[in-house]
Amino acid sequence: MHHHHRAVFKDNDASRNYDNVSGFGPWAFNNSGNAGNFFGSSTANGDGDNNSDGDINTTNAFGLFANNGGVAITTRPFSNPMIPGEQFSVEFDNGFIYNGSTVGIGLQNASGENLMEFYFAGGQSDYKLNASSGETGTGIGFTDEGFALSFSLKIGGIVDIQITNLGSGAITSFTQNLSNPGAGQDIAQLRFFNASAGGGSSNDAFINSLSLCQSLVDADGDGFPEGEDCDDTNAGINPGAEKIYFDDIDNDCDPTTPDENSGLFESYLILNGIFYDLQANTDLKYIIQPSIRITLSKVRKAFHLESKIPAGEYRMLSAADRLVCVMCCAMARSPEIYFQSVFRR
Repeated sequence: MHHHHRAVFKDNDASRNYDNVSGFGPWAFNNSGNAGNFFGSSTANGDGDNNSDGDINTTNAFGLFANNGGVAITTRPFSNPMIPGEQFSVEFDNGFIYNGSTVGIGLQNASGENLMEFYFAGGQSDYKLNASSGETGTGIGFTDEGFALSFSLKIGGIVDIQITNLGSGAITSFTQNLSNPGAGQDIAQLRFFNASAGGGSSNDAFINSLSLCQSLVDADGDGFPEGEDCDDTNAGINPGAEKIYFDDIDNDCDPTTPDENSGLFESYLILNGIFYDLQANTDLKYIIQPSIRITLSKVRKAFHLESKIPAGEYRMLSAADRLVCVMCCAMARSPEIYFQSVFRR
């Protein structure tokens, strides 16, 4: 059973981050005629920024212009297609739009087939959604102040859509089914288009603040998803696992802890979870006690020795301390040895 954790990938300033954003692939452009893309202020379109909120600017925003029959289209793929439970959000700001022209955004599969669109067509009374049931009116009238849009994918190709009007603050919600074209319903990229909205900055269109909330798979169910877990096929190996020293396995996903069983004699102890190398650490003080007898037990390629020191016999850190002594000796033959290195304050 796969377990999932959340990861949010954000492009909070499309004009600055451009292509270098985790969770998204590079922008791709397909412009024809008098059309193109640029970085600029979204407050310049329409009749300006009437409510002085900066429209959808962070520093600036990503813009498309198109007029005289020109069409500007840009797409941005997701690093991984969306799966149920994930959410994509984006801010969108159109300017004025000539009658018969269209500006909007869409979600597509990897083949560039439309799965869902949100747009305004010049001369119409409201914004439209276009998905499996065809074009649907939203009842939301024209604005040049922008929208915050979110698309939450559910099982069965169902999408919950939330549209926030940044001018009025009104929130409108819809539930739609994705279209089901030949290449399938996997949401794999964003499409942003300006189909000849008109000349001049007042007719430019912008997007910004792309955010993709995706799941990270935890294949072995140990609480650490891929990317954090150095072996997501083994629940016993993860950054929170107990370290077993010198067993040739990186149990705790920490390359700085000793793993290699070289066959040479190694001597160390673990006290309250802290590792001490008795041979290399000159700051430790230890004494020779040849009378202590400890039984060896073999675990993988290492020998782990455990002993409780009787209270008062040695100066331990506290009466409850457990002294775990471990020796790795490939040459060991006897089931018992004399353990000579004991931690002492």
